[in-house]
Amino acid sequence: MFRRARMFRAGVGHRQLWVCNQRPRQPFALSNRRRVEAINGTTRTRKGKAMNVLITCCGRKLYLIDEFRRLLSVLFPGEQHQVFTTESDEYAASLLYADKGFLVPRIAEAVYVPHIARICRQNDISFLLPTKDTELTKFAEERVSLQGVVLPLSPLESVLLCEDKLRFAQVMGQHFVVPATFGREDSGNPRLSFPVVVKERGVGIETSGFALCRSREELLHALKAHREPIVQEWI
Repeated sequence: MFRRARMFRAGVGHRQLWVCNQRPRQPFALSNRRRVEAINGTTRTRKGKAMNVLITCCGRKLYLIDEFRRLLSVLFPGEQHQVFTTESDEYAASLLYADKGFLVPRIAEAVYVPHIARICRQNDISFLLPTKDTELTKFAEERVSLQGVVLPLSPLESVLLCEDKLRFAQVMGQHFVVPATFGREDSGNPRLSFPVVVKERGVGIETSGFALCRSREELLHALKAHREPIVQEWI
């Protein structure tokens, strides 16, 4: 059943942001309400330490803050826990909605992960949740600076594989049926039948660079508009 959503207005500086926030569900029943923490694929009981959560690049994802607050209240009843957020946009609604928001450098800057690591140390962060594709590689490369913080993130080689759409399709094609996928140099392959999809080989955000081509002329035009394109059959 769909949950009813409610809209509220969040005033941030001179801007007014409309944010959609889902109505919180009733807490679910747990047979065991001990504090647990995932460490290296195992769980162990935690005592006497707050489970503070940091959500990076939270933006307008206020439902994540609500869900973590609800989960912490169920897992650790009667104890005080906090949900923190980070953003590089000073007008992001999550900076005001969280228990505390931190304005941080942009992901592309070299000081991004060290800045996040310092926030974790200073605020006793136990769990770090990255929410943006473009920051995953940085966290995977500098995971050592976040020791003591639970970071649900695959190893670096897996992250790099997933960020390369061509390599990912080639590897998955060894085990599963996947759409036919070609690089720019193979775009004239006779196996290619229209319509086809053209997109960037690397990390994309919200279908940026996506193009649907129904003819060879449209394909050639789309290839020129992309830095490192891949071509896939349209399903």
